[in-house]
Amino acid sequence: MTEANDDGLKSMTLDREDMLDALASALELDIDVAYRPGVLAFLGVASRMAQIVYSAPMESESVEMAAAFRPGLEDEA
Repeated sequence: MTEANDDGLKSMTLDREDMLDALASALELDIDVAYRPGVLAFLGVASRMAQIVYSAPMESESVEMAAAFRPGLEDEA
C-alpha cells in the first residue's frame, strides 16, 4: 500500500511476514521457525531506519553522482 506523507513523499507499508517469505524464496534461504520472530523484528528496525533516512530533507541540487568503482583498475586521475 502506498500513502503520501505530509511532505508529499510516498511511503510504502509492507507486511513484514510477506516480505520475509518473498525474500527468503528469492534468495533460496531456509529461515528456521525459531529464528523467524527475530528476523521479523530486525526487518521492522530496518524499515524504521529507512523511514528516517528518506524523511531527511534534501535538495536535488545538493546530490552528486559518486565516482564509479572499478576493481583492479588504477585511478586515471
